[in-house]
Amino acid sequence: MNPDRPLVQVALPLPIDEPLTYLWPESALSPPAVGLRVLVPLGKRRVTGYVVEANSSPPAPTGESRKTYAFKSVFSVLDDEPLFGPRELQFYQWIARYYLASVGEVLRTALPGSMNVRSFRAVRILPQGMLALKHGLFLTGHEADILGHVGQGGRMTVQALQQKVGRTVEGGLDSLEKKGFIEGCQLLRGKQASSAAEHGLIRLSLPESSPPLEEWVSLLPKAEARIVEHLNREGPCSAKALRKTLPRTGKALQDLT
Repeated sequence: MNPDRPLVQVALPLPIDEPLTYLWPESALSPPAVGLRVLVPLGKRRVTGYVVEANSSPPAPTGESRKTYAFKSVFSVLDDEPLFGPRELQFYQWIARYYLASVGEVLRTALPGSMNVRSFRAVRILPQGMLALKHGLFLTGHEADILGHVGQGGRMTVQALQQKVGRTVEGGLDSLEKKGFIEGCQLLRGKQASSAAEHGLIRLSLPESSPPLEEWVSLLPKAEARIVEHLNREGPCSAKALRKTLPRTGKALQDLT
């Protein structure tokens, strides 16, 4: 666990008795606060939760074994300002006890439903995949079909890919991922899904085995290539600063993140 990153307690809109502990993301532009909505990992899913305790302490070791906890990190922060404060939280906690529900379930009911962000399993093409697709190397016909569809937009939900290909894609996706041509990701949708990128730093993150940038960046659409080259040259920056430096790249940024 990174001791420099604060821990937060997050209530999930599920029948879970206690909030779960997560690390505050390094990319967040603001400190943790009660009442902020966050997107957190839960198994293979991403779930919208609510911060109910900021800067919390890790669980105290018990018994003879001194456990070391490895906490998962908050995926993204979805609000500029908290939706409720400690006083309102006490009221929601009272409602939860009265109705024998979790605090997260009460918050989901009390706050507008349109504010929840949904996530979908998706895949994105990697630089090695772009080169393999361009040269027709190391691909079966089924893999080339899958990679061609993913490469058109940079990423695609597995459900949409299944419809495009017209047959099961799970085996082909596993094979392409083992070859380092694609990687799994989450595609966010909802009224405020775009805020996930707004409330953190955007950085260029590539696998260690990626070929040199100059070998594949020209295969990207021009707007996406400009973003990648800028991040490679200047380092991480906010979405707002990036759009100011590179106008008319909003759609490209959405496709890349």
